[in-house]
Amino acid sequence: MYETCLRRLSRTLRIPGFRAGKAPIRLLEQDYGEEAEQESLSELTNQALRQAEISGQFVIASIVGINEIASDNPAERKFSATFEIYPQVALADLSQLSIERPVVEITAADIDEQLQEIQMEQGSYKTVERAAELDDLVVVSYFGTLDGAPLPDDENLTDYEMVLGETIEAWQAFDAEIVGMKAGESKVFHFTYPEDHESEALANKKVQIHLTLSEIKTWVPAEIDTEFLMDNGIADGDLDKLRAEIKEDLERKAEKTSGKLTRQRVFDALLDAHTFAVPEKLVEKEIRKLQQEDHAKMARIARILGADENTFSASDLHPPDFFADTAQRNVRLNLILDEINAIHEFRVTPAQVRARMEKNAQGYHHPEKTIARYNAAPKHKDLIAAELLEEQIVDWLLTKINVVDVPCDHKALIKMNIEAEGMDIPLPKTEGDAPSASEESS
Repeated sequence: MYETCLRRLSRTLRIPGFRAGKAPIRLLEQDYGEEAEQESLSELTNQALRQAEISGQFVIASIVGINEIASDNPAERKFSATFEIYPQVALADLSQLSIERPVVEITAADIDEQLQEIQMEQGSYKTVERAAELDDLVVVSYFGTLDGAPLPDDENLTDYEMVLGETIEAWQAFDAEIVGMKAGESKVFHFTYPEDHESEALANKKVQIHLTLSEIKTWVPAEIDTEFLMDNGIADGDLDKLRAEIKEDLERKAEKTSGKLTRQRVFDALLDAHTFAVPEKLVEKEIRKLQQEDHAKMARIARILGADENTFSASDLHPPDFFADTAQRNVRLNLILDEINAIHEFRVTPAQVRARMEKNAQGYHHPEKTIARYNAAPKHKDLIAAELLEEQIVDWLLTKINVVDVPCDHKALIKMNIEAEGMDIPLPKTEGDAPSASEESS
């Protein structure tokens, strides 16, 4: 084995005076003997471990270390190997497991609330004749002085629009001076610039502001009229049709959310019913995977914000310990699901993957481009296949465990979902992103 490894190495090396693979063994040993020794030891170890696996003694999860043991017989090589094995998972009695499945019926009140949200989203600012309040958009002109001297031109603004209360904390005192003023009024007040102001000459300086308020606007929801209905896809102006579409959309989202919560509860029940140690190397691998996903998420945030995705440093990322519990859970759950699949042999067909690809693509502005990105990256197809396989297993589990349907209202479902996600806010999609297997527009 040792000589075979040396010969294999020689075919990839350039040794002066010899054709590839033709250098003498003695010459190869001088420079590459140690490397060949390690490679041959590794191959011998792997062969022995594979034979042990074939004999049915165990299934290796990871090799921790290999050490050669001294032998009195030159023709004999001995070694010791430390490795982790996959645990034997004995499935619990699924009939003893029980979960609650939230069931929601969309009501007229839910539709009214969603319709009001649409009106707010499609509203606009309207001029009002009253004193300014927080959240109002105001139009102001002002100039400042410091010790009687005018401030630089870029610190003086004319017909400047600002929303009261949306400024950073250091400028909220400025907004507070405008609250209560009416259009046409002027005011002189003192304001201290923040310490981190871009101009060092003004940072932390108390200046005198001369301000005139010319207009006050407040956000007014869109009226439900013919134009509003047409903008929302109802060409014939039938409000009942819009309400029916809203109900259908809410029902679809509620079903999806209920399914996600139910799936999570199934997994929680499985984990509670199966307690066993998991290989540390698999947990470490899962932690690295979670860290990479975290890094990719931060890079995506940077792209959305228009920043350089490489601007954040390693200190901005979560440390490995942050993912330890999640990684432990993921590995243990995967081992349970693998055992279930090994027994029942669920299968995913290419046609099913293709159908899910097309369904997912409909949630994007350019479905054909999304499908092309799926096809260009096999890993995304693999993710879809894994998702479909998991769905089959969950559907089967729901027929074996006790499922209690619990009615709940729409708001309660949303609250449960927020709590389950830990207030994780989904990021908007960008056309440059390759979609994940589970990404769909909501």
